[in-house]
Parts: sequence; C-alpha cells; structure tokens
Amino acid sequence: MISERTCELHGTILSLKKVPLTYGLPVPDPDLWEALAKLFPNAKSFLLGRCCVGSSGYETEAWVGGECRKAEARWRRKANWREEPW
Repeated sequence: MISERTCELHGTILSLKKVPLTYGLPVPDPDLWEALAKLFPNAKSFLLGRCCVGSSGYETEAWVGGECRKAEARWRRKANWREEPW
C-alpha cells in the first residue's frame, strides 16, 4: 500500500502520474531551475534521464502536485518560457 504524499509547499495531496523522461543536456538557466525548486517543486512536467542525444519517448512515474502544475503554467506564461528547458 502506498501512503498518501503531500506537497511541502502547497500542502495538497500528490498523485502518482506518468511523466516524460527528458534526455540530453539541459541548458542551465538559473531562473528556471530556481523556480522549479522554490515555486513548483512537484510539478514534474519532466524528469531528467541520462545524457543520451536522440533518446525520446520514455516515461516514468512520479508524484505530481496539481497546484505545482498550475504554478508552473503561470510562471511559464509570465516568463514567456518554452515547453522544454533546453
């Protein structure tokens, strides 16, 4: 049995969902990485795989927060950010 997990930032219940694994070397944009850590730590729009160029189409399961996903969408619109971090 899996115990209930909550978002440490928003206090909401996390859901186990499939998320894409992203391969390659992401550009180290400090604004994005800081926002991922501080504003939406459980958005999990992607998870980093290994540095294998040309690899795609893989998924894994991760604990995802709905409020974190909403916060990420707001941040991306405000920052005019692309979908992928590279």
